[in-house]
Amino acid sequence: MSNDLSAGTRVRALDFPESKQVYDHTDHLNMTGTTYTNGSPEVGVRFRAASSGRAAVTISTGIRNNTTANEDRIFCAFQVYVGDPADGVEFQSEEVKLGLSNMAAGSDDIHYGGHLTMLTGLVPGEWYYARFRHRVTLGSGTADLTYRKILVFPIP
Repeated sequence: MSNDLSAGTRVRALDFPESKQVYDHTDHLNMTGTTYTNGSPEVGVRFRAASSGRAAVTISTGIRNNTTANEDRIFCAFQVYVGDPADGVEFQSEEVKLGLSNMAAGSDDIHYGGHLTMLTGLVPGEWYYARFRHRVTLGSGTADLTYRKILVFPIP
């Protein structure tokens, strides 16, 4: 459904649900997990789909691999559930192409970055839960992550 908001168009509450964001400054140092994890505390937001069935999701973080002797990479992505993760159905799984990662070469500097993705096919008015997820490729304990953030904008 397209929202033509020309003069005289009736605006509905579901055309403009509230945007949500959450972030956490906890450092995750010397990571070894090679499967996606939430981290602690979990960084996730509950949001309502707009009448268009679309939402923009952005994640951002600071990442590094602080040794030159290892090529461990960090992959950060998001996951979306219909309802809540405990009893909901997965809508969008973690995909690195919808997230970000660090360069394979080591560096003592933290690189901050983000990625914005548009989700489509959401059910208007339905509640969803989006959360930040991450993993490393080798599990060598040389990769670090800081300042995880997720932001969801329902698109009218």
